[in-house]
Amino acid sequence: MNEKRILTKTKRADVHDKKRQHITKSAAGLFIKKGYTNTSIRDIARTSGISIGALYHYVDSKAGILSLFIDWQSMYLNDFINNKSSVLMRKSPEESLAIGIKTYITAVDELRDVILFWYQEARNIPPDRLSCLLDIELQITQLFSDIISAGCDCGKFKVRDINLAAHNINVLGDMWAFRRWYLTQHCTLNHFIREQTRFILDGLRSGKY
Repeated sequence: MNEKRILTKTKRADVHDKKRQHITKSAAGLFIKKGYTNTSIRDIARTSGISIGALYHYVDSKAGILSLFIDWQSMYLNDFINNKSSVLMRKSPEESLAIGIKTYITAVDELRDVILFWYQEARNIPPDRLSCLLDIELQITQLFSDIISAGCDCGKFKVRDINLAAHNINVLGDMWAFRRWYLTQHCTLNHFIREQTRFILDGLRSGKY
C-alpha cells in the first residue's frame, strides 16, 4: 500500500467538513458544465452561495479545488482499500467480488460529479494531481485483481488476462457516473449494482475475459 495516499485523521476531518463537501460538489458541477479552464473562483463562490473571501478560507486557488476532489475521493476509496481488503480476502472469491463491486459503485454514486470531471478534463489537470488520481485508481484495480487471482487459483474463475479484467470492473462501475444521463432514468442504483455484478461474475466464470 502506498502510504502517501492514506489520509491522516486531521485531513479526514477536513474532508468530512460539510462546507468543504458543498464547495467540492458545487465546483464539480460547474467544471462539468463550463469546463475547468472556463470556470473561475468567483463562479465557484457564487454557486456555493458563499463569498470569495469565505471560499479562500477553504482553498487558496482553483487548483486547490482539485486537491479537495482528490482528498474526497481518497476518503471513500482508501476506506474501501484499507477496511475492506482484509475482510474480502477471507470470503470466497465470488462473494468477495460481489461485495467489492457493490462498495465501489456505491462510492462512484457519491463521487459521480467528480469522477465525470476526471474523465472530461484529464488533459487540464496538473500532472501532480493527475498522478495522485491514477495512484488511487491503480490501488482499486489491484484489489480487484487480487480477488480475481484468488478465484482463478481455486477454479471459480477462468480469466485469460486478470489485469484487463480488473480494469474492466473499474470502468463498468464508473459507468454509473458517465452514463447517468441515461441510467438514472431507467434503473435504480441497486438494480445497476445487481446487474453489473451478475454480468461481471458470469464473464469471469465462463472465461469470456
